[in-house]
Amino acid sequence: MMNNIEKGLLSLLTAGIGNEPKGVFPTLSVMEWRELFALSEKMGICAIALDGYYHLLDEGLLGAPVDEALEYRKLAWYGQSMHLELEVAKQREWIDELVLFLEENGLRVLGLKGPAIAQWYPNPLHRSSSDLDVFLLNAKGDGFSLSAFERGNNLVESHGGTVDKRIYLHSVFKYKGLTVENHQHFTAVRSSKRQA
Repeated sequence: MMNNIEKGLLSLLTAGIGNEPKGVFPTLSVMEWRELFALSEKMGICAIALDGYYHLLDEGLLGAPVDEALEYRKLAWYGQSMHLELEVAKQREWIDELVLFLEENGLRVLGLKGPAIAQWYPNPLHRSSSDLDVFLLNAKGDGFSLSAFERGNNLVESHGGTVDKRIYLHSVFKYKGLTVENHQHFTAVRSSKRQA
């Protein structure tokens, strides 16, 4: 069962991604608010929690106790949110450059997870991601015999990059400051035990 801090954070996150929280926001003490702020920081979700905080405050659904330390934490939350926005904007630039490079070399790029789903957030810059997961496809009629996975790896290596191929599911390489996982298969399943 969730405690008040967890319920409060869940309500903030629910509001932060554009949904109305179910139930009433729990009444939190100053100490519980401090713990809520700390938990959101630990989880790396300050920006979304802050979005939810202001949404609930604007709707009159939230009454935070006035405390100098809490005001300082909110400023820290805001600062972390702004820092995240700058990081995510830089990542998006790198992603756009990488996608353009791959497409210019006959590959289509399907983004998986992280940045690909950020577009569905009220503020896409508040969706942090530690890496970029891609599934590559050969462009139609390209005449290449190598899989798109292999071609992507070869392209990176031919341009001076290092590709770690030790993991069956995906290879890993760096593009500028971005870790990229090039998925070999769309699912983690190698093959079916049942033969058709």
